[in-house]
Amino acid sequence: MRPARLFVATINMNRTLKILVPLLVLSVALPIGGYAYWLVGRPVKAPSQPMNASPQPAPMPEASLPEALPVAATGMQSVFRILSDESSATFTLNEVLRGEPKTVVGVTNNVSGEIALDPTNLEEARIGTIRINARSFRTDSEQRNRAIVRLIFKSEDDANEFIEFTPTKIDGIPSNVAHDVPFVFSIEGDLKISGTTKPATFVGSAMFASDDRLAGAAETVIRYGDWGLSVPDLPFLADVDEEVKLSFEFVAVK
Repeated sequence: MRPARLFVATINMNRTLKILVPLLVLSVALPIGGYAYWLVGRPVKAPSQPMNASPQPAPMPEASLPEALPVAATGMQSVFRILSDESSATFTLNEVLRGEPKTVVGVTNNVSGEIALDPTNLEEARIGTIRINARSFRTDSEQRNRAIVRLIFKSEDDANEFIEFTPTKIDGIPSNVAHDVPFVFSIEGDLKISGTTKPATFVGSAMFASDDRLAGAAETVIRYGDWGLSVPDLPFLADVDEEVKLSFEFVAVK
């Protein structure tokens, strides 16, 4: 081949490579980027139902629960309803993120539940199912929020939208207690997360501010793997604790 033709062919090849290489990069990057966006970039599925946990009108939260599952009162008992706007559910988990230790805290006020009790005979108190909207937890990262909903709780599936705790036994509650005097208790029950139900025990304390208002908090520690939950394996995430603390602060009124 003559030098002039060789020179022209080389130029044409270089031009072709300059066009093909970016196209090849895009052909790989676009599917990967699209998949990453599908996982954590796109908005999560909206909650399915509104909630009326508070007897006073309140702004509709970003994600919400349905009405609390009712618990029947007997004898002199009254039904106390949990106020979502004054209550919260929290999970706390330790991890190493990009080489730095970090405590991840997720919080939601989208909780509901009812308690049937007589303040003069607390030993007979009964607690209905406590429900938490698993789509509504918020941390300090919107991408983490989406990953929690989509990859961990899988709560975009309507069957997994709600975390539920159904008490089966209450221990430690005194027969009666004065206002502003805290009392301790433990509650055994069935905890359902993402379609899996396992026993769990919450320990906490509560106090009557008046005959009409009860406030308290309880917590437990579970191994989330027992509920079939797993944290995504990501290159910048390491040493995620196998245990997570679940806590609940509530105000209930009749």
